[in-house]
Amino acid sequence: MALPASQNQRYVPRVHILTRWRAYDPKRQVVGATYKRTCSWSEDDSGIVVLTNPSVDDVRVHDIGGGQLRLTAQGEFFSSGATIITGTSIYLPTAFDGRSVQFIGRAVDLMQSDELTIVGPTGQHGVFGIPVAEGKADRCRIDEATATAIPYPDGNSRVNVKMTMGSDYAYDPKVKPELASDGKPNPFVLIGSQVYGLRETPFGPITISSATATNQQDSGCTRNDSGTLTCQYSFVAPTTDIRNAQTYLVRDLAWNDMRYTGLIHFLPSVTELARTTPAKKDPQSDLRTQPPAATPVDFSVKGYDLQKTIQCSGNAKPAGPKNARLPPDPTWVTPIVPDEQLCVFIAGGDFEWHVVSPTVATLRVSSQLAQNPTLRLQLMSNTYKSDWTRHVVWELPIPKDSTDSTGIVAIQMHRGDGGLITFKGTSFKTTPTVTFDGNALDVYVDPTKKAQIGVFVPSALTKNGGHKELKATEAGSTKVTMLPIDVLN
Repeated sequence: MALPASQNQRYVPRVHILTRWRAYDPKRQVVGATYKRTCSWSEDDSGIVVLTNPSVDDVRVHDIGGGQLRLTAQGEFFSSGATIITGTSIYLPTAFDGRSVQFIGRAVDLMQSDELTIVGPTGQHGVFGIPVAEGKADRCRIDEATATAIPYPDGNSRVNVKMTMGSDYAYDPKVKPELASDGKPNPFVLIGSQVYGLRETPFGPITISSATATNQQDSGCTRNDSGTLTCQYSFVAPTTDIRNAQTYLVRDLAWNDMRYTGLIHFLPSVTELARTTPAKKDPQSDLRTQPPAATPVDFSVKGYDLQKTIQCSGNAKPAGPKNARLPPDPTWVTPIVPDEQLCVFIAGGDFEWHVVSPTVATLRVSSQLAQNPTLRLQLMSNTYKSDWTRHVVWELPIPKDSTDSTGIVAIQMHRGDGGLITFKGTSFKTTPTVTFDGNALDVYVDPTKKAQIGVFVPSALTKNGGHKELKATEAGSTKVTMLPIDVLN
C-alpha cells in the first residue's frame, strides 16, 4: 500500500475492511441489490506493507555527553521498523510514535558521514535532515567559512571558525528565537577525529575588538547592514593534532547538506631559539653604533609560518595595561585577520628580525639583552598593537654562550651528522688524544694551520640532540681541554 503522504499531511497506516451482503442469481450469474442492514467492518491487524517514503519536517540535536548526540525528528515515518544509516553505521530508533523518531549516535560518526538516511522496513528511504525549500538549496546553506588557529606556548591553539550563511537563511539574532523561521545555526566542528562544540570540547566566548573598544560575547551570529549573516565559534585544540589534520569540517547536523570543508589557517609560532656563531660587525646593521663591549648577538629562531611575520615598525613598545609585566593570556581571543602579517616585538631592547624561510628566522639583539635568562618575543597584530588580546608572548630560554673559557667556539651539528669537524682557537703543542664517553676519536692535525685541530665525529655521537663536550689531552700532561659541540634537533 502506498499512502498519499506529503510534507504537511499526517497519516497513520491503519486499514479497516467493510463488508456487505448482496443478492446473487447463480443461474444467471448476476449480482443483485445490496442488503443495507448487513454492513459490518473489522480492522486488519495482519500487517501492512507501507511503500511510502518516510519524510522529515524538523530535526533537533541534543548533546547528551560522552561524545554522544541524540537526534529527534518530526515528520511522517509510518513504521517503527525504520533504521537510520550514517556512513557504515546503522542505528535503531530509541523512540517512535508515528510522527516523531529519535536515535542516539556517536558525534564523530555523524559528522564524518556523507548524509543521514532514514530507511523504512521495505527499503523506502529519505534524507534525515531538515529539507530546504525547492529552488533555495544554493542560497540556504553555508556560503563560506574560515578557520584560524593561533598557536600558544602551552601547546594548544585558540581556534576561531567564522562562517557566512546564504542569503535565504532566515535568522535574525535581534528577533526572538521562536519568531525565526530557520532558527539559530547549531554547528559542530570536526578536525581529525575530534569533534568540537560538545560538552567536553565546548565553544567559548569571543573577544570582539575595534579601534576604540574591546568586549566579549558568546559564540553566535550577527547580521550586518547589508543583511549578511555571520556566525563565529571559538575553542581550544591541541596544536599538534590540528597541524597534523590541516583541514576542518563545520556542519549543522539538523539540516541536510549544511556543511563546509576547508584548510586551517595557522598564525606563526616559535619552537626554538639557538645562538649562532658570534656575528662580525655588519656595516648595514642598525646596531653598528654599539660600543665594542655591546657587540650584537645573533640567534636562529625556528618555528612555523614565520614568513607571515615582520619586524614591528620603529621597535616601539606596544601599549598595554600599566605596570603589567606580561600581556594577559586570555582563554579566548579574536584571531588576527588571516591575510595580515604579525609583527615581532622583543621586550627590553633593540633588535633586528629577518625571515629566512617559513621555518627559520634570524634575530640580532644587543649583548646586554642576551645576558637575560629568557628572551620575551611577542607576536601581535600590526594593526591592533594596543589590543593585548591579540598578543602571543613566547618566553624563550636564551642558550648559553657557545664559546668556552679557552675561546674555542662550539661546533653546531644536526642529529645524525658525522665526519671531520674543525675546532679553532686551540693551543696544543702536540697532537692530543680526544675522547667522548671514554671512546677515542680519530684526530687530524694540519701542520700548516696553527691553533686548530680536526676531529672525526661518528654519527652515533650526534644521535641525540644537546650540548656535548669532547675531552682533549696531550701526552704527559694532566690538562684537559673541552671541545664543545651543539647538536641541534
